Amino acid sequence: MVGDLPHEREMLQPIEVDVEVMADLDESADADSLVFGIDYRRVYQAVRDAISDDPEHAPRLLETLCARIADRVIELDRVDKVRICCRKPWAALPGPVDRVEVEVCRP
Repeated sequence: MVGDLPHEREMLQPIEVDVEVMADLDESADADSLVFGIDYRRVYQAVRDAISDDPEHAPRLLETLCARIADRVIELDRVDKVRICCRKPWAALPGPVDRVEVEVCRP
C-alpha cells in the first residue's frame, strides 16, 4: 500500500521493486559458496520488512518506500552499494502514463 490519496490508502495497488546490489563477490564465485556471498532471502526479507501491510505505517510516497528498502539492504553483509527502483504500474493519473517510478541509491 503506497499512496497519499484516499483511494490509494484504501485499495491495494501493485508495486514493482528492483533491487541491484553491488559487492565484491570474487570470494563467493571462487568458492561457489553462499557462505561468502549475498543471501537473497535476506535481501527479500529486507524488502518485505520495508513494505508494511499496516496502513498506519505504510509509506505514502514511492520515494519513502525506496529509501526504506535501500537503508535496510545496505546494512546486509557484503553489500557495498545498492540501487532500488520502485514502480506503480497503474498510477491513477489524468493522462497516458504507463507507470511512475522512483530510484534511490546508497551510499
